[in-house]
Amino acid sequence: MDISSVASMSTAMHTAQAQQSASISVLKKAMDNQQADGNAVVQMMQASTSGEHQLDILA
Repeated sequence: MDISSVASMSTAMHTAQAQQSASISVLKKAMDNQQADGNAVVQMMQASTSGEHQLDILA
């Protein structure tokens, strides 16, 4: 195995690691957004219930 092969493999490995890190960051952001959206829906549902109208959101 010559030097250029080692360098090529190293570059490919680092590129793959960078792509994986970017993908994980995007997925984490998407999960955070979903959590925030879910929390907002629960808050809207709780705010919309008044007095005689009850909505059991845990059922």
